[in-house]
This record gives sequence, structure tokens and C-alpha cells, in this order.
Amino acid sequence: EDSAMKRKMILGLCLALVCMVAFAQGQTQLTTPEYPTRSIDFIIASSAGSGGDVLTRLIAKYLSEELKVGINVLNQGGGNGIPAVQAVLSAKPDGYTLLADQALSSSYQMLLKNLPFDVNERTFIVRFAKGPQVLCVNPNSGWKDLNDVAKFAKENPGKLVWAGISSSSAADLVQLQFLRAAGVNVKDTKKLSFTGGGEILSAIAGGHAMLGTSAASGVPSFAQSGKVLPVAIAGASRIGALPDTKSAAEQGFPEVTIGFWIGLSGPKDLPQYVIDTIDAAARKVIANPAFLQDLDRLGVVLDFADSAKMRADIQVEAKDTEALQLYGSGM
Repeated sequence: EDSAMKRKMILGLCLALVCMVAFAQGQTQLTTPEYPTRSIDFIIASSAGSGGDVLTRLIAKYLSEELKVGINVLNQGGGNGIPAVQAVLSAKPDGYTLLADQALSSSYQMLLKNLPFDVNERTFIVRFAKGPQVLCVNPNSGWKDLNDVAKFAKENPGKLVWAGISSSSAADLVQLQFLRAAGVNVKDTKKLSFTGGGEILSAIAGGHAMLGTSAASGVPSFAQSGKVLPVAIAGASRIGALPDTKSAAEQGFPEVTIGFWIGLSGPKDLPQYVIDTIDAAARKVIANPAFLQDLDRLGVVLDFADSAKMRADIQVEAKDTEALQLYGSGM
């Protein structure tokens, strides 16, 4: 009789436990909103046609297929990336307004003073890919490589006109790396400012600037049409998208290394279910062979990072570029 009573008690406890688990699951399903149910806006702090813009639109295409909603890429270049970041940080934290994040709008902003927001007060979600910056000149310049540019700059103080974006952009910083390595006084050069890599390449093609740079993903179309001549890939390696262009290291400038990356971030207090949903979709995207082929076509490589790693890497990147920005402030 005692044994039968114990069996009943155990059975009752098991039944109660099953009911509790089922109830908890039901509550979770009830309290976790369905996401996404409508289109998502990706705001990017660069102009249309820039390398970051081209890569962001590629990511948006594949991510849209996984999330089953449309994704709008909205360009908001200029202002050191501040207006774009403000637009996202002031948006409702519901996952429908996100930042197509890059060094310009994250780690490099940590080097700016008097920002109207705290760079760290955002939700980092995921990073997708990275690629090198490509230094370019006008095909009619007569220059074939970085040594030609360096020779001209040193022999003609005040004559080199280069195109940048802002003091906190990869476009500026990689050119500052080159000028410093070449022994050129940055005060003896002239900088023209634009809102993105697309405008920089157009300025070079039009003869308004002599030197400039863009993310690798934005250069091939300009190079193939003969509008610009890429003279160096920042870093130690060449890329498949521009196989005949030597790396900076090959030309004796191993210090020229700065590249670019693209990820996603959002406002402070973004719900965990938004982060988890995008992370899961992103993992499917990076496993898609077609996506990887498209990255290679643009001269970029997969560089996946989850929320925690993305935040940690951004902190390191800011420290690495602080001294370089101080050099550039001498203009």
C-alpha cells in the first residue's frame, strides 16, 4: 500500500512538472513577439556606390531571403558618420531600424570628442565580412604604384591632392598610413572631403583628386571601366577581384594595412529576441556558397563575429588607430 502511494506521488509530481514546463513554454511563446513582421531599414554612414554600401546591399539581399521581409538600405553619409548613428540610436529599439555598422561609425568615433551620444550605448549584433582598402589614382597621372605617388609628393610639397571622408574614416586613415610611411609631411598635402568611397572614386575619375581610396568592394567596377587605376591593396595580400594590383607590402609599405568591415548594430536596449533572430539568419547567410562567391567577387572575405566579439574587436580597433589620427591632426 505504501509502495502504491509512493508511485502515485511520483506520478503526480512528474505530471505537475510536465505541466509546468508546458506552461513556461507557452508563456515564452506568448511573451516573445514575432519578429520580423515588416521591412527593416539599414542606415549606413556612407554614400551610394561606396564599398561599404555595395557590401551592405549584398548582405541585405541574402539576409532578406532568410528573414522573409524586405530590407531597405538608406544612405546617410557625411558628418563623421554622426548623423547616421544618431538616427539609429534615437529610433525605437524594436529591430526595424538598424545601423549597417563599420569602423567609421563605431571604433573610429571613439576617437572623436564631444559626440552627442555615447558610442558604447548601442547594441552590437553581428559582423559579416571584412576587406582591404584600395588606393587609387587617375589613369592619366602617369603613376603606376605607390612609389610613384610618394616620389611626386616629396618632390612637390603642397601639390598632392588626396580625397578623404573624415578624420575618423578608414579612407583617411589608410592614406595617412601611406603618407607617414613615405616620409611625407601631411601639412604639405591638400585634402578634399567627400561623403563616401563612391564620391572619392568619382573625384579621382574626374581629375579633381590625385589620390584616394575606397573599400575593395567598390573599386572593381570603376577599375574595369578605366575610370580609376588601383595602385595598391592595403595589407600584405592581393585580392582576386583585382589580381594585377600589388599589395602595399609588396611595394615596400607594410605599414599600410587599414581595411574595412561591415556588421549590424542597433539602439540601446534592443530585445534579445531581435539579436538572436538576426544572428541565426546571419549564420545561414554565411553558410550559403553563393554568398561566399559574391564576397570573393567583391574582394572581401568572411569575418563573422557575434555580438560579444564584435564589441570587443571594436574596442581594440579604436586603440590601434589613436596614434594615427594624432598624426593626421597635424594638417
